[in-house]
Amino acid sequence: MQGGTGVGGWYNDTVEVLGGALVPDKRLLDQIFVQFPKDKHDLQPMDRLKAIAEERSRSVSYVALEAILEYLDREEPGRSSSKN
Repeated sequence: MQGGTGVGGWYNDTVEVLGGALVPDKRLLDQIFVQFPKDKHDLQPMDRLKAIAEERSRSVSYVALEAILEYLDREEPGRSSSKN
């Protein structure tokens, strides 16, 4: 059995396993889901990401990935994510 539409219209791909539990489809483990904590909602992270994505004609996912890669570059000195 496959999962359906999740919160906010996001599609959650899940598979049913023994006992009826729904677990993530392992073929999709290269994807992430981001949930913003309630105490960060006033910072409007999703609205800000959407605005930047629209300005750059990119998807929100692309902009979020760019931010993650920049963070990893800062946190892992000597290991650059950028292609030169």
